[in-house]
Amino acid sequence: MSDKRHFICVPISLLLVFLILFIGSNSLLGQRTIEGTPISFDQRYQNIFSQSNPIQKVPKLNLAKLRKEDAVNSSNRFAAPVDVNYSLENSGKWYDLEDGGRVWKMTLEAEGMSGLTMLYKNFFIPNGARLFVYNKSKTQVKGAYTYQNNLPHGKFLTGVIEGESAVIEYYEPWYAKGKGHFEINQIMLTYDRIKYESDYEFQNYTGFGQSFTCNVNVNCSYGDDLEDQKRGVVRMLTLYNSGMGWCTGSVINNTNNDGMPYILTANHCGFLGANIPNFELWRFDFNYEFSGCENETTEPNFSSLLSCEVVSGSIVSDYLLLELASNIPSAYNAYFLGWDKTETIPNGAKGIHHPFGDVKKIAVDTHVLESYPFNINWGGGVTTGPHTHLKSFYDVGTIEGGSSGSPYFNADNRIVGQLHGGVTSCNTFITYYGKLSRSWEAGTVPEERLSDWLDPGDTGVDVLDGIENPLLNNSANVIGSITKEDGTPVTGVEIQMSGNNGTINNLMDGSYSAVDLEIGNNFTITPFRNDDHKNGVNTVDLVLMRSHILGIGAPLTPYQIIAGDVNQDGNLNIFDMVLVQKIIKQWDTEFSSSNSWRFVPADYVFQDPTEPLSEPFPEMNLYEPLLANIEEQNFIAIKVGDLNHSNTP
Repeated sequence: MSDKRHFICVPISLLLVFLILFIGSNSLLGQRTIEGTPISFDQRYQNIFSQSNPIQKVPKLNLAKLRKEDAVNSSNRFAAPVDVNYSLENSGKWYDLEDGGRVWKMTLEAEGMSGLTMLYKNFFIPNGARLFVYNKSKTQVKGAYTYQNNLPHGKFLTGVIEGESAVIEYYEPWYAKGKGHFEINQIMLTYDRIKYESDYEFQNYTGFGQSFTCNVNVNCSYGDDLEDQKRGVVRMLTLYNSGMGWCTGSVINNTNNDGMPYILTANHCGFLGANIPNFELWRFDFNYEFSGCENETTEPNFSSLLSCEVVSGSIVSDYLLLELASNIPSAYNAYFLGWDKTETIPNGAKGIHHPFGDVKKIAVDTHVLESYPFNINWGGGVTTGPHTHLKSFYDVGTIEGGSSGSPYFNADNRIVGQLHGGVTSCNTFITYYGKLSRSWEAGTVPEERLSDWLDPGDTGVDVLDGIENPLLNNSANVIGSITKEDGTPVTGVEIQMSGNNGTINNLMDGSYSAVDLEIGNNFTITPFRNDDHKNGVNTVDLVLMRSHILGIGAPLTPYQIIAGDVNQDGNLNIFDMVLVQKIIKQWDTEFSSSNSWRFVPADYVFQDPTEPLSEPFPEMNLYEPLLANIEEQNFIAIKVGDLNHSNTP
């Protein structure tokens, strides 16, 4: 591809390597999604979804105005926002399912546009519910988004769906009916396909393949001594009132070594001109890189976290310190980077960055850097003073829009600054990094300096090493699955965890993963499901119960006997048969003394399998304390009242 790049025209003497793409994202891959497909894709429900789905026409952009602005500003903008108000109450259509659940669908159409990205407010997905977005041909599917995507501020974002239309599909199981809500309050429409597309053969509407060919992948030999450090560099998808953009940030350590989720980046990534940042919807992508040195044709997967808030920042050295809205999961394999706040001038340095939102790259300077002794006029009324920046000349690689905020490492692999700007091409390599030493005490209040946050105990240390994510050493995972006695997966189970007062929902294959539980604490894992008491309950169950009571016929398994004790009095007797008959005849809708499902640890051995109700069998797993990762913490799911296993799991 061509090594020429057209950036936003701003009156600066040096190019800021911040990139406003105005909706350059495709995927929220790894943003706490779970496996599965939309209900409407299932052939079993085609008769329900054969009904037409309402089409919502999206308001049109003022293209003449936009193109006039683009011509004047030489902008690389290719998308712009429209305000809308679509909710579960005023738009789309509900479809009822036979099991009592329901699905809401809405089709959006934006005539002449090349892509749609949806922004949400009042966003809440209840446990068990799932949200998907996809295109009409079903070749692009994003989700499922679940309760794990709920944020305190109620905002959310799903990536661009290519083409003129997008389908939003939301499923609620019967026990979650009416508990979910969200509003689509803004849609960003891609109107200029030429600017939207890359000439890279495998471009898929992200930054993938967009960067200069002279960039070098981070897993080439130049990055061999930064194997840990590269894990602390993240791609940032930044959102503003005017569009979206790319920057680069780094996970940075503090003297408490406590895993505070701080991200160091450039101040102009958040505050540039009239752009108003929406930090609550900024996205941070971990591990977006090729596995080796060579370019690959398939875009790599990555993991993401959404939402942050500003901790401190300053234009003096163009730094911005952010705090993520949640801790970084141990599974993300993040490294908390060390730093050096001395005025020592590095003898060579290396930068790791995401140019143009592309996969992780590395740039190398083998010279002694320069503490730049003059003012730098960045335009827009911003001038930085002498000795606030390190000047660098690359021997390997370059920088581009999207590289802003990326860390520069000295020979000891500690951060000495973050990228502010420079001249970007494959022939010119002059760059300027805001010095961490100046950011340390850039202002007179904590909101304008790094010292209060990176050295909260006021230890006075000048250098700090990086560390592994403390969650790796201080937490453990409990992993298992939930199946019926015959091995059939049971879904829709809420896993309740005492010890951290959390809940998770198991997946379509019955599996669950309780992750990042603090080592040394006591925990219980208790499955819970209480829906559709009649499910699987029929006259055959009455026959089996009667035979067991009379001591005739084939013996029941311990799980069948437990299923028959519907009043949970410790016996399977005529009183249980009466309650089952009431459910069959629909005189009652539920068993008053029992949830619809019970769960017994799969490794529990009954003392007398013919008399399981005579012993206090467990219905949870207890860890006193939890000391390490534990797998195969499986449960047998028992549908109360269903002795012949005819239920729908």
